[in-house]
Amino acid sequence: ELRDSEVIPGDLLIVKASVGEKICRVPAWIPRANITQHIIGIRPNGQVDMDYVAAFLFCQYGRRQLVRRSLGSIIQYLGITDSKDVLFPRIKSTAQKYVGEKVRQAELLREGSRTQLTASRHRVEQHFGNFAPQPISRAYRVAPDIIAPRIDAWFHNPRFLHAQEAIVRTGARLVPLSSLATGITNG
Repeated sequence: ELRDSEVIPGDLLIVKASVGEKICRVPAWIPRANITQHIIGIRPNGQVDMDYVAAFLFCQYGRRQLVRRSLGSIIQYLGITDSKDVLFPRIKSTAQKYVGEKVRQAELLREGSRTQLTASRHRVEQHFGNFAPQPISRAYRVAPDIIAPRIDAWFHNPRFLHAQEAIVRTGARLVPLSSLATGITNG
């Protein structure tokens, strides 16, 4: 009964109600699963690189096609029949593989950055975790003599101030970010 909704590693999944926003491939660590009626499952036929197809569906032209083919006046919803008519450029297999390889490399880098972030958070918690006080109420007062540089009370949250004081007590010197970088810009 569930064979029609079964997906396997390598299948491309598109969420019908989030037209062009939520597209993913079933990863190798999920040997098989089933999808609901709110997801379109696309099984590769071996003729195209599915990471290339996913990248195309995320690009402006691919997303616009998905939106154009979706239905609904309040919530845009992509139908299975309409999704079959999405057009994409059939480029040489070497070019498809090149694009697909970039997507796969990006996924590996993302996973590596998650691992590094987890390790970094663990190190910070290991060194500074005991500096945070017990949870306090959201209501607190800031003394007028320390409110001068910033008027917002969040800046003077007792949790932040306690952690900052505890770090200084360890002998560590706190320096502004601007002293560690040659420039800070937003563009």
